[in-house]
Amino acid sequence: MHGKEVVIGAKMKQFFGVSSCTDKDFNTDEFGTFSGEIERIVSPYESALRKCELAHEQFNVDLVIASEGSFYMTYGFVATNHEFLLLKDYKNDIEIKADFITHDTNFNGELFTKLEGLGDYLDKCKFPSHALLLRPKPDSYQRIDKGVKDIAILERLMKSYLIEFGTVYLETDMRAMYNPTRMLSIASATDKLVSKMQSKCPNCSIPGFDVKRVEYGLPCELCLHPTKGVKKHVYECDKCSFSNEVLYPDNKSFQDAMYCDVCNP
Repeated sequence: MHGKEVVIGAKMKQFFGVSSCTDKDFNTDEFGTFSGEIERIVSPYESALRKCELAHEQFNVDLVIASEGSFYMTYGFVATNHEFLLLKDYKNDIEIKADFITHDTNFNGELFTKLEGLGDYLDKCKFPSHALLLRPKPDSYQRIDKGVKDIAILERLMKSYLIEFGTVYLETDMRAMYNPTRMLSIASATDKLVSKMQSKCPNCSIPGFDVKRVEYGLPCELCLHPTKGVKKHVYECDKCSFSNEVLYPDNKSFQDAMYCDVCNP
């Protein structure tokens, strides 16, 4: 519905020879919208799973990939994009998950009472390559215009809002087909999914052999006290439960003393 197959489908074709199918009438907005008319009340995983289930039932396919994006402010002021991907394999009854978190996003909004000062905001939003959404004020649903990428249309709409409501709130349209920066994040999440799909269980050869547990406690290079550094990755197969431990996954057996709570409290 939002054009994500441009990056997800292309990588599935490149690495696995899989031709993906999409249906523009398949309405994923019922699971939640970025503009808030429909609130997403479940986790990204649960939302992606619901999309997979509906697609599986509606189109009778064995393999479904669903994507779910989230945007929020970290530390109260740092915009953050979290992309989550779920591959559901109904034939083998397995799930492969991948996510990607980045601060490289144009996610923001600003309230205007006049057109002055618009230029600085548009530069910050990467307009017009990235579209905007308009509403009277934050969290208002009286009127919403989405996918605006033309300056003349934007100014005309803003004047209309100012006359009708006295204010207009501009925010970035975070739907993938209107936000190239987000599309790059989806591509990065897909790269991680591809890597996990290529990782097969040494015992049963089912794809998705992945790190399920991380153990910390890498010893300090000076005092040997356990630190927050990663000491071990534990891989587990969702199908046969085979597990494998990998010591020192970051290729270091000691942590720099500057990260030790004893040597550098």
